[in-house]
Amino acid sequence: MVGIQHTDAVSNGETQNAKSPKSANGHCKDSSTSTSAEQFRSLVLATEPVLTNYWSDVQRDDASVTEHVDAEDLDELLALNLPQEPVSDEKWLGYVKQLLAYSTKIGNPRYLDKLCASVYPAGAVAELVTGTVNSNGHVFAAGQVAILMERAIILEIRSLLGMPSIENPAANGVGGVMCPGGSMSNMLALVTARNAMFPEFKNTGMSGKRLVAFTSSHCHYSVTQAAVVAGIGLDNVIKVRCNDDGRMSVEDLESQIEATKANGGIPFFVNATAGTTVMGAFDPLDKIGAIARKHGLWFHVDGAWGGSVAFSRKHSFNLRGSADCDSFVIDAHKLAGIPQQCSILVTRESDILSRSNTLKAGYLFHNNPYDLGESTLGCGRRPDAIKWFLTWQHIGTKGFEARVDRAMENASILRSLVSQEEKLHLLHDQSTLNVCFYYLPSSLRYIQKYKDFNSIKEALESHPGHREELGLVTAAMRKEIMQRGRVLFDYAPLPQHGLPPFFRIPMCSNLTEEKHLQLVISEILSVGSEMFP
Repeated sequence: MVGIQHTDAVSNGETQNAKSPKSANGHCKDSSTSTSAEQFRSLVLATEPVLTNYWSDVQRDDASVTEHVDAEDLDELLALNLPQEPVSDEKWLGYVKQLLAYSTKIGNPRYLDKLCASVYPAGAVAELVTGTVNSNGHVFAAGQVAILMERAIILEIRSLLGMPSIENPAANGVGGVMCPGGSMSNMLALVTARNAMFPEFKNTGMSGKRLVAFTSSHCHYSVTQAAVVAGIGLDNVIKVRCNDDGRMSVEDLESQIEATKANGGIPFFVNATAGTTVMGAFDPLDKIGAIARKHGLWFHVDGAWGGSVAFSRKHSFNLRGSADCDSFVIDAHKLAGIPQQCSILVTRESDILSRSNTLKAGYLFHNNPYDLGESTLGCGRRPDAIKWFLTWQHIGTKGFEARVDRAMENASILRSLVSQEEKLHLLHDQSTLNVCFYYLPSSLRYIQKYKDFNSIKEALESHPGHREELGLVTAAMRKEIMQRGRVLFDYAPLPQHGLPPFFRIPMCSNLTEEKHLQLVISEILSVGSEMFP
């Protein structure tokens, strides 16, 4: 055990007026500022080797990605409780070790499950810095340097997206703000669009007017959730058809806008997706933007997953048209490898966020353009810019570019590996970050000859029970693979196209190599042959 040292003098030599009362185990019940530096040092010294070993162990070739334990069993095993008195350093460190031991190893190169992966060491250390400084990003007086870091990031992201430069950002704002996750960024974009286009609604409500938003049938659920929160309603979110490549049909979009007008609705917002959650598809932003301008709609881009391709000179063409959007979201905790959570919303107009959302809370905001909190729907703000800024300093823009390029290359390699196996059926061969495919038991292998979604759907419908069977095969195999723990990935359905669950593997980690992807294929074929020959 590394004990906390209690001293009577602080670092500058001043003496404490009184000592804090101690519990039976020798800890201060109410820690004073005079001992906090020593306590911090003691805990960091005790924790550092544990964390350093974790960083090393989690990336070993023989390391398990997950120690699979059912939730109820894990709850009973850990027996977590909150004490009335402080625990010893040794027991405190034991909780840290438990957390590391039983948490999914997101940093393992064979973790291919969700839209996040390994983070950079600089980002992890920056989280410690963030907690230490404990700045608040709502007003400049409480978050000076963190806010300046955030503004620098916003301006650079706007530049990468090709948005027009801002004249005198010190006075006019920077055109963006960081949010606690992409869902909140999307919500802020939709509410801002409503308030900017119909400012009277802030006072009167929507007064019976039927605002209508448009998004693709493959969009992230947060877009429709935002419409619920904003009072738009699910019935007024039009899901635009997607083609087999997962991209929004611009023909259907325009048709739906025209139909909405004819039915008395007020089209006001269109969401395009840069990197859909399931297929990783990039909507045709330039064409969608042209339609939005034609009909006077706010043009938003949810680039939470794929927006980071802006860093890549090779792949940024996927964002052609982003310069003309009204708002754009990027989740840096996804493809860019920043620790959770780290999302940014940038806007074409430099002051539209504050102008549309401020409620003039004079007890907090004093007409300072550096007070970013007025641009949000909340108040206190965690300074997530610190970890992004410090990581950016450590790896440079070229580091993010290399990560994006590697992810795209890994996706291409995995698609090729899938295509070589007769038991695997690739659902699309577009150049995206996601790879989607089926494992086909012998009874379902006839599906191999059908390439487009509609043909697969019709083939399954012509064989009663096969759609359900294929979905069950996928789910059962994934469960077995997860219990083995060598690799981890998820599955997803596409009910819009009548497709049951299939394996969906996104490429996100900067550590994943071809050997890891070969292991994925090997594991699938091994489990499939055992369970469904």
